[in-house]
Amino acid sequence: MAQYQPELDLVAVAANGRLAAFCIGWLHPHQPIARVEPLGVHPDFHRLGLGKAILSDLLQRLRIDNVQFVSLHITPDNEAAVKLYESMGFGRTKMLLGSQRKLAIVACQ
Repeated sequence: MAQYQPELDLVAVAANGRLAAFCIGWLHPHQPIARVEPLGVHPDFHRLGLGKAILSDLLQRLRIDNVQFVSLHITPDNEAAVKLYESMGFGRTKMLLGSQRKLAIVACQ
């Protein structure tokens, strides 16, 4: 199971001090795998490339830790997130049916 690593908390702050984007990486303690959860961009900062920038930074940090597999969960109807993750090499691996929503598990090796 992946463990919380405070050094994998990433935040993008606007010039006026407002939170613009964030993501958290979780690293498995004994295997070269990680998870991204959550990643978010404030609506006022959509379509500026912040999601891609912050995820790129996290993935670079994970590469330094020799992580070979990264997973994340999204709702498949979140088209912007699907496009972002696919543009960065992630692909769908399976669908989970929950009690209230569907989740797509996407992963990148």
